[in-house]
Amino acid sequence: MRTFASFLLALVASFLLIPSHLQVDIQGSYRIGKGLSFVMYGLNLNNEVFGFYQGSPQFMIQREYYKPAVAAGFRWSPTHER
Repeated sequence: MRTFASFLLALVASFLLIPSHLQVDIQGSYRIGKGLSFVMYGLNLNNEVFGFYQGSPQFMIQREYYKPAVAAGFRWSPTHER
């Protein structure tokens, strides 16, 4: 017996199609010491478009364009390791 949630998911999946999407993200951190770390991340480094279509790619429902984003900073934790 199907649950209502699985029925609803099957119904939505039959109408909405998501094209293949490969987004490249990276994140890293370097512990400096005394609870201080340097952190850096990059999101959508390959500038991938994200969207949905219904039935055929010519009927786009939603398409989102994002540019790559990069951020860096320091993180301090007052409960540092001894």
